Parts: sequence; structure tokens; C-alpha cells
Amino acid sequence: MSSQKNPQEKPLVGKVIETTNLAKAEEIAQNILPVLGDNKNRPNFFIGTLNITTAPFKALAKPLHRHYHKKYHSRYKHAKKIFALDLALVIGALGLAATVFFLFFAPPAKSYLNISLTDSTATVGANRDFKISVINNTTDNLSDIVLSFQIPKNIFIKEYPTNFDLPSASLKLGSLAKSATQEIIFKGQAWGALNETEKILIRGSFITAQNKKVEQLTTLDIPLTKTSLEVNWTLPEKIIVGRAFNIDINYQNNSGDMLSKAVIIPDFPKDLTILSGTKDLSQGRWVLQNIPAGKNEQIKITAYLNSLTASQNGWEKLTLQSFLEFNNQQNLQKTLLQNVPAADNGLSLQFKIDDKKTFFKPGETISLTLPYQNKTNKEIKDLVFTLTLPPILTSKQVTTVFSPKISLKPQEQGETKLTFTLAKDLKPGEELTPNFSLILRPSADWYFVDEPTILYRSFAEAQQFKISTFLKLHAESRYFTEEGDQLGRGPLPPRVGQTTKYWINLFVTTSPNSVKGVQLRATLAPGVSWTGKTIVTEGEPIKFDPITRTISWKNDLVEATGGDTCPCVGAGFELSITPSITDLGLTPKLLDQIYLSGTDIYTNEYLETGASPLTTSLTTDSYAKGKGQVRE
Repeated sequence: MSSQKNPQEKPLVGKVIETTNLAKAEEIAQNILPVLGDNKNRPNFFIGTLNITTAPFKALAKPLHRHYHKKYHSRYKHAKKIFALDLALVIGALGLAATVFFLFFAPPAKSYLNISLTDSTATVGANRDFKISVINNTTDNLSDIVLSFQIPKNIFIKEYPTNFDLPSASLKLGSLAKSATQEIIFKGQAWGALNETEKILIRGSFITAQNKKVEQLTTLDIPLTKTSLEVNWTLPEKIIVGRAFNIDINYQNNSGDMLSKAVIIPDFPKDLTILSGTKDLSQGRWVLQNIPAGKNEQIKITAYLNSLTASQNGWEKLTLQSFLEFNNQQNLQKTLLQNVPAADNGLSLQFKIDDKKTFFKPGETISLTLPYQNKTNKEIKDLVFTLTLPPILTSKQVTTVFSPKISLKPQEQGETKLTFTLAKDLKPGEELTPNFSLILRPSADWYFVDEPTILYRSFAEAQQFKISTFLKLHAESRYFTEEGDQLGRGPLPPRVGQTTKYWINLFVTTSPNSVKGVQLRATLAPGVSWTGKTIVTEGEPIKFDPITRTISWKNDLVEATGGDTCPCVGAGFELSITPSITDLGLTPKLLDQIYLSGTDIYTNEYLETGASPLTTSLTTDSYAKGKGQVRE
């Protein structure tokens, strides 16, 4: 029996039942449908779970929605924004209240062991006992008690309890009866910065009466409230510019043990000069080694102020910091700071360079004009103006330039001159730092007539001037190297009609500045031939022009060298000569018109220098010296 499918009926999903009997199929369907249920009315598991999850939010949303429409919707222009802000504030307040309750009112976790330090305060660097008390807070016995310690590097333990296991940093206490106390003693020292706190962490583990294993973490705070190094100082009541004053620094070891190393660092006004001291400053600090217990010592210095610090408005700030060193770390102990009133001495001094030069050249004479004025109502006597210079820069190794002594009436003013000459060249071994600048600061020494024993000083404001580099060309002719290896070929001394070959070295030194656009040129002497053998350390290859008989070499940049010594850059080449009968008994020239030029990159000055002609005399060749005259 055939039947047609009803397009309105939905197909069954699941097991397929095959039958050709329509009546039978309808009977089966009627039996299955009650079991499967109606798909439209079956609950969806995901939707049900989502409804359960969102139920609290829906419950809150309805009253909030009603509250919004009642209190905000029709009353404010930006009702939604105001409502959202108020809601955020309420949520934030509730969160803050919960946090406060948790921190201050929530019941603390149960503490089985009370572990504390009997004397928690410590003196930095002093020997002490770290006495730790362990109390059983419970009403039952605690067994298998093990304490594991995490001791900071600034706590130095010298002696441990006998039952302390050093590799594991732990200690076994065994059992502790109810309310019982046991003490643990370590001996050592606490180090660190004053007023900081070191912490010892103790992790305790034990078995309760209920056979339960419990772990407990305890932190012992050790505040560093005192120091073993006591430092104080004595300063003048007032500082006068240029007038010497004393600073006394006292220090004492208050511990019962030697302090291996302490450091005191002063921070004085920038323009202060220390004349003398009972202990030398090393890299801006006093290093105190092995201070005995109870030792009280003093550092006494004499200094003067060159000028007032403009930003201090008549006050000078002096600072002193003391440190104790432990494990190669310096720990600040105390900072002393004091503002001292300061005043000018009444003699003003300035200077200017004649011709308004901004940089100086080697060999140049420099003249300074010094305007001065006595602005006091007192007479000045024995007034001398002075300029101090680095000796390697002056032509005669002069270190100080003086003026004649003069006297000044109250309010008198005038001018004086000081001059000096720069050296033309640096001597071997003399060296300037790269891009060196010369700092000039003239000074004046004098006495007031009514204070004949008190020396005063005034200083002009320092000015800095660039120095053009000392550019030098080193030229030599050789037959042997400095070690005695042969470079040349042919007879030595040279002979008439025979060819001798020589090696020429041209080296460049420049100090203290680098030079750019370097060019070297020279001309072959008559009768000298170019062999073509060359070498350069930097720059372009050497070029030879057979028409003009000139050699040339270029280098874009020659870096500053250490004084006038090598290592340096340069070029070398071979020349040959066949003397004629007219050269007999002479030392013929090999190279002439030797010049070097370039531009100083620091002063931007064009520089040119040269070297004397090279001959067969070989003056720098110790193996061939005296063998330059032509023989038959």
C-alpha cells in the first residue's frame, strides 16, 4: 500500500522505523510521542542554567529600574550618566567597607606558637644577642617542632645554637608543653642603614594534639635605631669669601668591637678650596679603616670660599654623610646638614682676553686685562694678582704669573695686565686629554691695613678657552729598523755610481684634538727615484706624480693621539739614489718640501706644519748613523 508524505508533517529525528503498513506506523508513532514529549515544551539545559545564573541580577535590575524612573528619569537632563555615577560610587563604598572590615575586624588566623624577639631594637655594627622566645599558645602539647630561618644578608651571625643545622638553616625544638616557653639565642651583628628595619622570617612546622601537621610563618622586625659610628662637626658662625676657616669633624666608635671600614663623604659648596687637612680626601671621601672600639678621632681641615653661591642668597649649605661598610655595601648612618651665613670680602675682580679670542694657538702670547675695585671703606695693602697655569702648556714651564704689589684706597678701582705664552710643541711624554680646554681664573691676595695678619683672596669668574691641537709631522729616513732589521738595499755609505735604496717614514701626531681633511705632500730631491714600494696605516694609498715629482697622501680623519708619541697614523715608501761624482763627500737630499695640513675639528682652525728635508745622514737610524756621506 503506498502513501504520500504530508508536507506539513515534520520528520522524526533519531531512529528510523521502516514499515509499509500506514496504520502500523501511526500506532508506533502514538506510542513514541508520549515518551519523547513535545519538542516545543521540552526545557533546554543551557537556557535553564543561564536563567539560574542571571536570576540574582534580574532580581536587582527590577528595583534599580524602578528607582531610576522614580528618582532620576524625569528630574535630570543627563539622568543615565548621573545614575551610573551614583551606582559606581555606591559599589565602591561597599567594596571599601568590605576591605576595612577584612583588615581590621575579621578574626585573625589562629596562632599556635608565639615567636618574638626579646630585644628588637639594634645598634648598627654592634655585637648583640638575638634572643628569640617561642611560646606554646595552645592548651595542648605540640610535637615535632621545626623552625626554618631566612636570615637577611645584613644580619651577621657569629654563634648559633648547638641544635641549629647550618646547611638547611633550621632548628629542631622537639615537643613543647602547653603554655611552655623556650628561648633560642644567636650572637652576631645587625648591619644596614640607620632607621631602616631588617626582617628575619621564621617558618614553623609542628604536630598538634589532634595529630594534624600545621605550618606557621612569623616575621621578626629588627629596627636599626642606633649606630656604632657617632659623627658630629663644628663649623664657623660665618664664612667670608677668600678668608680661611676651619671645619672640625669628630667621629667615634661606640661599639665594643673594631669597625673595619667607615666612610665620611662631605658635600661642600662647589667653589670651596681645601687648603690643608689632617686626613686626605680620596675621590671626595674620607675612608676610615679599622677604628678601635671606643676610639674618638678628629679630621681637621682648613678651607676658603672662592665665591658666593648665587642660588643660596647669602647662605652656604654644607652636608656631611657617614657610612658603615658591610659585605662591600655602604650603609648610610647619619646626614648632617647646616646652612652657614656667607658674605663677600669687598674686592671685586674680573678679567677679559685682549682681542676677544675664543681659542688659543700653540706658541701664541695671550694677554689678560683685569679690572678691579675695592668696594669697602677700608684700605688694602700688598695686593697681588695671580694666574695659575698648567706647566706643559707654557713656553718656559711657567706655572704662575704674578703682578707687582699695590695698595688700594677705599672705593678705589683700576686695571692690571697679566701675560703668558703657550708652548709651541708638546714634549715627549706630555699628554692632554682629548678636546682639552684651558680654564683661566685670575685671583688676588691681599691684607686689610687694620687686619695685617689675616690673608684674603678674591677670584674672577672662571672662563674656558679651547686650545688648537699640537699637530706635528714626524719624518725620518732609515736603512735599518729600530730592531736592526734591514730595510734598505745597496752600499752603505752610498757610493758614486751605485744605487742605494732608503725607506722613508712620515708619521702624524695630533694632541689634544682630532684633525680632519689631512693632506701630506713632499717633493723628491734631484737625482732621487721613486721605486713604487709604499705602505699606509690609514687613509688613501700614496700617490706619486712623475711630472712634478711629488708624493701625496690623504686621510679624512686623524684621531687625537697621546701627546706627540705613537701609536699614530702615517705612510712609508722607498726611494733610491745613484750619487754622481759631484755628490762625493756630501749627504744628498732624499725628500724636500715636506708639508702637512688639516682642520682642527674642535676649534675649526686650518692648520699647516712641516718637517725638515730628509737626507742620507739617517739621524734617527742608530745602526746607520754617520754613514751618510757619499764615497767613491
